[in-house]
Amino acid sequence: MVRLGSTFRRAGVIVLMLTTAGCQLAAALTSKTVGPPAVPAEFQPLPEPMLVLAENYKSPGSPFVDTTQLALFVTDELTTRQVVPVVDASKLHDLRQKEGANFRKLSIGAIGRAVGAQQVLYLDVTGASMDTIGAEMVRGTLSVSVKVVDAQSGAVRWPTGTTAGFPLTSQTPYMTISENVNEIRVREAVARSMAVAVVKLMRSYKPDEEPSTPSSN
Repeated sequence: MVRLGSTFRRAGVIVLMLTTAGCQLAAALTSKTVGPPAVPAEFQPLPEPMLVLAENYKSPGSPFVDTTQLALFVTDELTTRQVVPVVDASKLHDLRQKEGANFRKLSIGAIGRAVGAQQVLYLDVTGASMDTIGAEMVRGTLSVSVKVVDAQSGAVRWPTGTTAGFPLTSQTPYMTISENVNEIRVREAVARSMAVAVVKLMRSYKPDEEPSTPSSN
């Protein structure tokens, strides 16, 4: 009887080990099939028309960042990911032309209202640089302050508790300078990277998802 009991106990251990191994295998297979858990959105905007407005407010003439291009990339990314309905960028262009020098005097909310937006995604460029290693390698870095403004009231919807905006930095990897990799290409690459990073603030996403490719048109 003692031997029989020992056998059952050993068998029980074996069965337990096999069960545990089976669970681990199932978990591994599930992870490979489903992938890592989604990263939640920092802020979920209301499904209302949104204008993307990008500026280098302190240095509007800075040559490094094309804020119009940045805004277009963010608009394309919002549309591709179906985050919110967006206001056509041409309306903002027309407003700039109409207002001329007076445009900089308009509040963010007033700009939004003028183009039919109910909320404005405002990006203020706070830093930009191009770093090189000798004459062979180059990378771009771009920093912005991000906030969402209610077009009617002018109040900041996000981030809450501050008017300063959410700081965000994007950086390209070092790239070998060549005929196809020059200063213009690096600026475009870091602007595309920033557009993706900005929109990720407003949606949940998988860390291993395929990157989108915003249009430059």
